[in-house]
Amino acid sequence: MFKRFLNLFNRIRDKDTGKKEYKKKKLNNIVLPDEIDKSIPEFSLDNFPDPYVDGNIDSSCSFLIMDDLPETFYLYERDFEDIKKATGIDIKKDFKIVKCVGDDAGFIAKKYVKNSKDELVLAILDITLGKMYKIEDGTIVRCDGVDVAVDIFKKYPNCDVRFCSAHRLSRDNAEIKKFITKFENATNYKIEDYFFGKKSNRKKFILDMYRTYKESLKNK
Repeated sequence: MFKRFLNLFNRIRDKDTGKKEYKKKKLNNIVLPDEIDKSIPEFSLDNFPDPYVDGNIDSSCSFLIMDDLPETFYLYERDFEDIKKATGIDIKKDFKIVKCVGDDAGFIAKKYVKNSKDELVLAILDITLGKMYKIEDGTIVRCDGVDVAVDIFKKYPNCDVRFCSAHRLSRDNAEIKKFITKFENATNYKIEDYFFGKKSNRKKFILDMYRTYKESLKNK
């Protein structure tokens, strides 16, 4: 039944988006994002678009924001404006703002982190991304916020990474718990230390991230 559902899902997706199915010899059922390029050459990150960039595009310091919902970025724009009016701090003047948005936001962000020569210093990531691609042999490729966070920690160990999600961070929720467990197994960090909800005071969190980064520059 589940296999029939996946086949139907892919036919609908391919019809609506024009995405092709990728052919590959027999692989494991699920491929982790850090194995994509070496395990499935046809499923290259280069097939995904580059992120949208604004702010100070000439800055070498970048601030990555990743969310699958486009409307979320309007909220961040408003936050930046409110912070500027209240404090005089113009975050978009100090950073290149890298926006990874849409169903493929995780793959877009992963591609950026892999290829970028910027110094990524701040990142806010949605957690529960999970766009799925099914290869003809049954292999499933997916990428979520935890996968992107692990990539960032490896390449940019000093980057301030935070998760922002509309979902309540509850270990009693089986769907959310798997992301929590995945993060903690990969990093040995507690995800609560990196999380704020979408209903939280985003402006405060963004401002705290900004000020912490600026303070770290004084200590170098």
